[in-house]
Amino acid sequence: TTIKFIENPTQTHWMKHYQLCKCIIETYRESLSFINSHNNVTNSLKSTVEMAFYTYSERNNKKLIPLNVINIPEQFNSHINHYIVSLILPLLENAIQAAPNNTEIQIVFDNANNSIYISNLCEKTPTLNDLKTPGFSSKENHKGTGIIIVKNLLSIKDRGSLETTVEDNKVTQTIKLN
Repeated sequence: TTIKFIENPTQTHWMKHYQLCKCIIETYRESLSFINSHNNVTNSLKSTVEMAFYTYSERNNKKLIPLNVINIPEQFNSHINHYIVSLILPLLENAIQAAPNNTEIQIVFDNANNSIYISNLCEKTPTLNDLKTPGFSSKENHKGTGIIIVKNLLSIKDRGSLETTVEDNKVTQTIKLN
């Protein structure tokens, strides 16, 4: 018996979901790789974000970029830390890769508004339209999956939204949780 693979809208739809799932799995594998590479594994939101920052900074040769985390709680409202970390990590890596040396990356936890803000200056500032284009990446040989992953994680069970602003050469990603 010969099975023919005929492209149709349903298969294209499923292939997109397959690609998305593959990207999410790779993101989790990557986050586990830096957690497992450190002896002091902890569930603290602060230490996990800091470990990710230092790992991504070293990987991208961006050791001259400081991280300023404001109001980081042990746990962010009613959300488990693993979920918050899975939302922050792709955006943090994007910020590190885009930021010029000697500029600051800022993460602000706003408990009152159930929001997290990640801001950075950019060497090559993308337009808002670029950032809203699925698959856009300012980096060579990248697939532009970070923003897509965060949006999809937020859309599961309508847990929140991701808003992006570009002002001058500063990009701010706002995670609004429900």
